[in-house]
Amino acid sequence: MSIFRSRTVGIISYCNFVRTYANVNHQYYADKNGYVYIYDIAPTHHDVFKNKIEKILKYLTLFDWVFWVDDDAFFLQYDQPLDKFLKGNTSADLIFCASPVNQGNKTYLSSGNFFLKNTPRVIAFLKACLETDLETAKSHWADEYGLFTNGDQDIIVYLLKNDPRFMSQRFHVILPYDSFNTRPFHFKEGADEHFLVHFTGNYKQKQAVEFSVKYNLCPALISQEDFDSYFGIYPITGESDLPATHLL
Repeated sequence: MSIFRSRTVGIISYCNFVRTYANVNHQYYADKNGYVYIYDIAPTHHDVFKNKIEKILKYLTLFDWVFWVDDDAFFLQYDQPLDKFLKGNTSADLIFCASPVNQGNKTYLSSGNFFLKNTPRVIAFLKACLETDLETAKSHWADEYGLFTNGDQDIIVYLLKNDPRFMSQRFHVILPYDSFNTRPFHFKEGADEHFLVHFTGNYKQKQAVEFSVKYNLCPALISQEDFDSYFGIYPITGESDLPATHLL
């Protein structure tokens, strides 16, 4: 029996401009599995790299668990529920994936896609993320943390490693990268080889289109028939990683 029979789970995502069809993919996955999906593109009060934290805080108390998924990540095993990653890890408050080695670089964890439990300590952790300056994290960075990415991920790692409130081994767990942080180059046999694909770096729309062509899917990485059943706001035709203000 799924542990979600007695729990509520939300899938949350955000973007500062619509650049991929990830919102369609996320909604399709949520519909298939009975989850609430919130794609919040409303204005925020923080710099770009803290928007994620603000959005999670906005909705976390509505659910027992939240799965945050970046707008450059797509579900590919549509019938696999999220509880497969929570089984055996429900005592943790945060569940991350490790980072794969990508072009020689590796990070301690990935904040692109991760689970958060609705607890007072997680709420305190998220508020601490908003209050922590990126330069503070950078000044305390250690080689063991891996690549400094100049974003929310660095603040998350800094607090987990340096703030006594959040340093308990039971507060967070890190699963293998292939749980829900695989990259396009990990796919050898087919689009459903892994649970999720995460397009990192530049030209995410182009990467998603190339992946869709390779595996005969639409750019939302679902079938064209399923895509046609949805109506919504879709990205501007053509690739751009410019801020939204440059696209007006």
